[in-house]
Amino acid sequence: GTVLGCNLFAYCENDPVNRVDFTGFRWINAIKKIVVSAAYAVRLSIVMYAFSATGARYNNNISLNDNWNIIGIFMKSRLKSSKIISDRIKSYISKTNVKTQKYSKKESVYFETNSRNSADIDLAFSVGNAANCTITVKRTNEIQNGKRKYVVTIKLSDKYDFALFDKKERGIIVSSINNYFGYYPQNYGILKIYNWSINFSYNYYK
Repeated sequence: GTVLGCNLFAYCENDPVNRVDFTGFRWINAIKKIVVSAAYAVRLSIVMYAFSATGARYNNNISLNDNWNIIGIFMKSRLKSSKIISDRIKSYISKTNVKTQKYSKKESVYFETNSRNSADIDLAFSVGNAANCTITVKRTNEIQNGKRKYVVTIKLSDKYDFALFDKKERGIIVSSINNYFGYYPQNYGILKIYNWSINFSYNYYK
């Protein structure tokens, strides 16, 4: 609000008693929270991008299986939370039974930026389209809380690089981020292309 304005307390949402900012830094802290939240939402994309700018200069073929590997930690977390991966697992589980206790299939996977799932959006920016994705589902006899335990193994490998996006197909925002922060720096040698792979298992209940 302003002295000449109609609402003098618009700056504090009409609550000058409870919404007090003695230091004047509350808005800065609010911005920090927004930035941190946004960065956390695309944490996998950030660490893979950072490796392309630094570590890939010395090692362009990495395994993400080690427990201490920060990229691997975020990759596992995102794949477990991915709706696309979850839908495939459920589909594969439906193909298992008492006689067929194990089902495995290799097929490409494409993560889209227009997904409503935050993990898939992060995977869209960091992985995009991966041709080598093998998911194996193993049925067990263990039941917990009415749900059967399955052991899921995911093998995924790809090349971290950037293709030139068309603004008409991908939209102005996505294309601009990809092209100006990925494709062009890659062409100028600022970012390095590298190969990565991950192979891990975890328990899934359904």
